[in-house]
This record gives sequence, C-alpha cells and structure tokens, in this order.
Amino acid sequence: MKKVILAVFTIVTLLAVGCHSSIKVGDTSYKKSDAKAGLAIYDVGGKCTKCHKPKPVDSFTPERWTGILSKMIPKAKLDDHEASLVTAYVMTHAKKG
Repeated sequence: MKKVILAVFTIVTLLAVGCHSSIKVGDTSYKKSDAKAGLAIYDVGGKCTKCHKPKPVDSFTPERWTGILSKMIPKAKLDDHEASLVTAYVMTHAKKG
C-alpha cells in the first residue's frame, strides 16, 4: 500500500511541476506555456511576419531582443497580452551569453 501511495504522490508532484514549469532568463521567469503561445503569434499567427520573415530567435541575446521588441511590438500592433507572450517566446529561445 505504501508503494501505491508513493507512486501516486510522485505522479501528482510531477504533473504539478510540469504544468507550472518556467524558464528563467536573467532575473525574469517565463512560463513554458506562455512561450509556446508566443510562438503562435511570432511565427504562425502572422502578426510579426506581416512585413518580414521571422528572425531566428536564437540569433540574438535577450539584451538585443529587448531593443528589437521595444520597436517591433508597436509596429505589429500587439496588445499587452500578446506582447508578453511573444516576449516569453523570444527570451526563452534567445542566444545564450
């Protein structure tokens, strides 16, 4: 019985951690689910590709992305929620270093 309880506890813990997993970039943590949703806006959704092809996100560091996003978010007419999702996507996939 103890093995069953331990197994159930382990599975529940892993599910809870997996659902709320995040990626830390610098001092900021981004939810993996937000980053995934940001990809849909950045690439698939077309808001960031109306005027140009999508840039490979790992071509720029998080610091460089901060400057790029500050200029491109208004041009793409992203609302605050969309902007946070795109930011999560590019920051979590940005070039390290």
